[in-house]
This record gives sequence, structure tokens and C-alpha cells, in this order.
Amino acid sequence: MESDLPQLITQCLARDQRAWATLVDRYAPLVYAIARAHRFDEAACDDVAQTVFANLARALESIREGQALAAWLSTTTRRECWRLAKARSRQRQLIDAKRDTATEAQAAADEREVQRIEAAHRVRLGLQHLGERCRELIHALFGGAAVDYQVLSARLGIPVGSIGPTRQRCLAKLAQILSQLDGSTRPAMQAD
Repeated sequence: MESDLPQLITQCLARDQRAWATLVDRYAPLVYAIARAHRFDEAACDDVAQTVFANLARALESIREGQALAAWLSTTTRRECWRLAKARSRQRQLIDAKRDTATEAQAAADEREVQRIEAAHRVRLGLQHLGERCRELIHALFGGAAVDYQVLSARLGIPVGSIGPTRQRCLAKLAQILSQLDGSTRPAMQAD
């Protein structure tokens, strides 16, 4: 079988497709055995074989002896297996890094959402300890809707010019209550 190899190589170099198919059929078991020894699945073994035989087509002119061809194929297949394993390892690392980054980003977003919910809850608790007029003023001013100071003045029974200073006093009281809540001391109920 090896005795006809120089002639088979010559025919392959002359672009004889049947000779090439014979050469591939003869050495494919060697290439696949090496690839399987690297624990690749069938698709990866196919990729290795395709690359090895494509490289062989380019290097065939420099190979003339049967033993040299088998050694060349063994070495080239091992190198291709190592290259593929390394590429897959890098790809897994990138995927893991992306997954870790996505997981960290999601965890950070989740933590921010928890902090936002906790802060809103603290403010609601703090508002419960404010007097009715302060609570209504803060809701009116920070509730999201546009505020007509004339309407707010009439509703709360305070002059328009007092809305700003009253708001400041109410916010200071709320800050004090929140500070007490953070310190775990129960704030006293505030009057207006």
C-alpha cells in the first residue's frame, strides 16, 4: 500500500481527484484517531480533518515518502488539535467572562433596584411620622404633577410666600426622621 504512495502523490499533484480521494480515504483514519484521542466530538474531528487535508494539499509537493507523509499527518493533526483546543479554551473564557460581566451587571442593577425600593420605603415611613400639613405639602410638591401655588396655598391654608420656607422646614424634619430611622431609634410623631 505504501509502495504506491509516490505514484499516488504524483497523481494528486496532477490534480487527479480519484487519487486525492484515495489518499484521503487511506489516511483519514489516522487523522480522526488522533483527533478523537484529544476528546473532540465528531464535528470537531471533521474540522480538524478538513484543516489537516487542506494543509496537506498545499504541502504535498514537499512530501514524497510514505513514512514522511504519515509522520507529517500525525504532527500536523496534533498541532491542529492543540490549536483548536486552545481556541475553544479562549472562546470558553470569553463566554465565561461575558457571562460573568452580564451576571455582575445584572447583580449591580438588582442591587440598585433594591436600594431604590428600600429608600422609597424609608421615605414612606418617614412621611408617616410627619404632620398632616407637611406630608400633604411634600406630596403636592414632589408628586410629579405641576403645582399651582395659589391652589396649594388655598388647600393648605398658608400664604403663597410661606410655601417655600414651610417646604424647607418639612424637608428638614423629614431628614431628621430619616436619620433617626437609620439609627434605629423610633422617631416621635411630628406636629406641623
